[in-house]
Amino acid sequence: METRHKESGFTLIEVMIVLLVLSIFIVIASSVSVTADRNLAESFENQLSQDLHYAQLKAITDKTYIQFQLLPAESRYVIRMGTGVSGKILLERRIPEQVEFNSNSSLQSFRYTPVGNTNTFGSMRFFVNGDHLAFHFYLARGRFTIEK
Repeated sequence: METRHKESGFTLIEVMIVLLVLSIFIVIASSVSVTADRNLAESFENQLSQDLHYAQLKAITDKTYIQFQLLPAESRYVIRMGTGVSGKILLERRIPEQVEFNSNSSLQSFRYTPVGNTNTFGSMRFFVNGDHLAFHFYLARGRFTIEK
């Protein structure tokens, strides 16, 4: 009587196919994560830029002072009418967890005048997923530039 050895194992080809499929999943997952981080940075930059333009336009159209106030301890920023903290809040946004305020910033609060100019100059600096992002404001022009 002949005995057959029953081997329970995987062939080299089966193991290679499984490793190939796993490596494809890992590559796809890591690229999705990098894309999500990049989208967050662009989203924060675009949203803050649009909100600053809104504040400037509101100051010009309503012929009033509009204050922008960054509150890093509370992870938010506020846009309000007038020059003090008692002014009507026009807009309030939370800053995403991945965005960190850089303490080297020279600007946390400023006002747009009724003609759309800023009352001060300086920079708001952030770290977005470890990357540097800065908004530079120029005195009496109302303009700002974005540095990445």
